[in-house]
Amino acid sequence: DTGTGTDTGTGTDTDTDTGGVDVDEYMDGITKASDAGAFTVALTSDPSPPIKGVNTWTLMITDGGGAGVEAGTVTVTPWMPAHDHGSNSVAEVTVDGGGQYTVTPVDLHMAGVWDTTITIDDGMAMDEVHFVFDIPEA
Repeated sequence: DTGTGTDTGTGTDTDTDTGGVDVDEYMDGITKASDAGAFTVALTSDPSPPIKGVNTWTLMITDGGGAGVEAGTVTVTPWMPAHDHGSNSVAEVTVDGGGQYTVTPVDLHMAGVWDTTITIDDGMAMDEVHFVFDIPEA
């Protein structure tokens, strides 16, 4: 990132060098509510911050009351909006228990903005959250 954007103070940077896409400022444990507010997802990447290439993400998914969600289905789908394509690999999600999930490989194979959709379906609600990171060249 060239630092040409502005920090909104919400954990989201509005960058003029990312095609107008709002980009999340990564920090370990970055937390976002799902689109309809059914879930909250905290994300930690290994390596930290996420890199161009293969990453492993740990997700902590909680419900509105803060309890860990043992979802029926969690999918993670990286998407590169500027190029209109996804990842070269399918991210596999492993249930660790207590609302924690491990996702690998999260293959962000090109530098640039990646909008990764995490879809959660616990059998009672289905919702999604987007983490948008600007991945630098290696």
